[in-house]
Parts: sequence; structure tokens; C-alpha cells
Amino acid sequence: LDAEILKITSGIDPAISSTIGHTGLFLGYIAPIAVPATLYFMSEKNSDLRTASYAVMQSVAIAFAVGSFLKAITGRPGPDPHSLNKDSLSKEFQFGFMQGGLHYGWPSGHLLTNTAMATSLVAFYPEKSWVKNIALGYLAFLTFSMLIHDGGSAHWFSDIVAGGLMGIAFGSTIGKNFRNYRNSPADSVITTFENTNSISFYPQISPDFSGISFNLRFYTLWTSPLNPLSLKERGNTWESFVKTLFIASPT
Repeated sequence: LDAEILKITSGIDPAISSTIGHTGLFLGYIAPIAVPATLYFMSEKNSDLRTASYAVMQSVAIAFAVGSFLKAITGRPGPDPHSLNKDSLSKEFQFGFMQGGLHYGWPSGHLLTNTAMATSLVAFYPEKSWVKNIALGYLAFLTFSMLIHDGGSAHWFSDIVAGGLMGIAFGSTIGKNFRNYRNSPADSVITTFENTNSISFYPQISPDFSGISFNLRFYTLWTSPLNPLSLKERGNTWESFVKTLFIASPT
């Protein structure tokens, strides 16, 4: 199938494949950075946007890391539209480490990171149909542009499919988790940084001594929204130190 699709894309007018392909290539590099950055800087007074930006950041970061690792170990050569043996070339993998570089190869990094970005927003805002429509339109254009880029020389069809499916898995999972965090009851989620100090005194009486127990407690409690997987896994971090001093006199 890869070879058959390459035969089709290699026959597209070079002016069209170059224009559309380079447009998609540029957008695919910029969007995974620009979208979360824009959401973050627009979110000064909107915690919902801030949480959405975190969802996109995490989705893109994981997608990029996984995609780069898979390219490094599979070493799949990119398609050659001028090759007379497209079928055997489409089945070639150079397993090892960095046999084929990180730019081309399996899976498509453009589809993986951009699909993760788009589906994380769709999963985070399931009630907003316009987010889904824009995401579908953008991903459809990106898929087409990667297929025909310079006569189909950027990626095999299966590279694009693999990148898209992985991106859906990462983006939808992370987007849903951040949505659950956003929708959690306010009294079950700690969203502020809090320092707490307390001093308490209470009497101590026993057969051996009597006196006063002095208890000093101070701790910092905070919650990071970067990885809110669930109520139990939200990673509340406690830094605590407790010191008790007994001041007693013999009975």
C-alpha cells in the first residue's frame, strides 16, 4: 500500500505538492509550540485556559519524546519518488540506533505531535464542537500535505497513519485526565500554595513524670497541575518537620 500511494503522490504537479507540502511542514513545526504558548499567555485570568495549556504541553512533549525514540531505533528510510523499486524500499527498516536519523522515518513526527496537540484539546473541551471541527480540518490538511510533500518524499503512508494513531492515544488520554482535574470538586483539590505553622501545648501526666508537651509543626502543602492523573494520583507534596519537646519534672 505504501508503494502504491507513493506512485500516486509522485505524479502530482510539483508546484502544487511543493506549495501545500511546505505549508503543512511549516505549520507542523510551529503549531505544537505556538498553540500551548498562546493558551498559556492568554490564561492570566482564566484558569481553564491555563489547565488546557498544560494538557497540550504534556501531550506534545510525550509525543515528541516517543516519536524521536522510535525513529532512532527503527531507522526507516524516507520514500524516494524516483526509485524503480518502491515496493522493496517501503519495507526497509534499519533497526539499531540512529541508523536513519530523526528527521524522516517511522512514525511521522509531524502527525504524532500535532495529533496529540489537537486531540488533547478536543478531549479537554468535549462540549465545544468548534474545537473538534478545527482540529479535524487541520489534521486532514496536515495529513494530505505530508503525503504529497515534494512528490511524496517526506513520509510513507504508514508513517503518517502510525503517527496519527499514537497522537490520538496520547492526546485523548492526557486531555481527559486534565479535564477530570478541571471538573473535580473544589473541596477535593488543593490549588493554592500554602504554608502552615502551628504551636501547641498540652499537659502530660504519667506514673513517672508530669509536665507540658510542646509541639512545633510547620509544613508546606502544594499541588502541581502539570500531571493531574486522578484524585489519588494528583501528587500532593508534603514537606514536613515535627519536633516535640517534653518539659517534665519528676512526680
